This record gives sequence, C-alpha cells and structure tokens, in this order.
Amino acid sequence: MKHDRLSHALAATLLILPLGQALAAISGQVEVSLEIASGCQVTQGNSASGVVNQFGHLDFGRAGPTWSNALSAQLIGAQGSSLEVTCDPGIGAFDVLVDGGLRGDRTLENESGEQIPYSLYVDAGYTQEYLPDQMYEFAIPSDGAPVEVPIHGAIAPNARALPSGTYRDTLTVTLEF
Repeated sequence: MKHDRLSHALAATLLILPLGQALAAISGQVEVSLEIASGCQVTQGNSASGVVNQFGHLDFGRAGPTWSNALSAQLIGAQGSSLEVTCDPGIGAFDVLVDGGLRGDRTLENESGEQIPYSLYVDAGYTQEYLPDQMYEFAIPSDGAPVEVPIHGAIAPNARALPSGTYRDTLTVTLEF
C-alpha cells in the first residue's frame, strides 16, 4: 500500500508540473487592424442643422457710399483659417464648383433690393476666375498633404453713391471627390 500511495503521489506530481508549466508558457496572437476608407476630409466645415456645411465667410468689410479702389476679400473658414481638403493620395484630384449665389449672378443685395456685383477668383492675383457652376480641378499631392481651396472675392471700384445697409449673398460651394 505504501508503494501504491507513493506511486500515486509521484504520478500526480508529474501530471501537475507539466500542466502548470504549460499554462505559464502559453502564447497567443492578437490581431490588430485599422481600416482607412478611401475618400476625402474637409476641414473648416461646420454642419448647420446637419444638412449644409458652413465653409466660412467672405467679408468685404466696410466702405463708404463710393470707393475708388477695388474691394477684396478672402474666404476665412469656420474655425478662422482656410478651407482645406485632405484626400487619400490614390484619388488623384477633386473638383470645386462655386455657384452664382442666391440670384445666380453673384450680386450682393441689401434690404431695399439695391445690388452690387462681385467676382470670385481661385488666386490672390485675381487672374483665374471661378465662373459660376464651372468645375475647377485641384490635384492631390502624393504625400497626402492638405490642399487649400482658395476663394478670393473682388468688387470693382464704384463712383455712384450707394445707399447704406448690409449687402448679402449666399454661395454654395460643392466639392466632388
């Protein structure tokens, strides 16, 4: 009997040791992943009512009833800087379309219906005009760096005294990827 107890104890010890060592040495793998969707991301756009993005403001400032030099403005984004688009480099390019505004003719209008025409440009030198409802292509750099979407505005000099008030228009800018 003594021999049976000893052999059972020895067998139990042998079974416990390898099992205990096996648990301490078990390794496994954990899969880690991130899926990045192909597409573009626009910065400086704040959603209004969840439907239309507010890309910023084109503010010509304040002027008297006449002005001898052209008035100019640059789009300032909703967070105070330029409108930027960052895309998957594989996309290659995206298009920008700027409509003609509320009346379709790019005019600012005050409460009494007085109007002032304005123009929009791609460049600060006012040489490449955004024509209403025409697409303009912007290349995406191969390093995926953000692309600024510049919108510069100009109002021609005005010698005819205009009534005071706030003159407004609303543009729709469409970005197609």
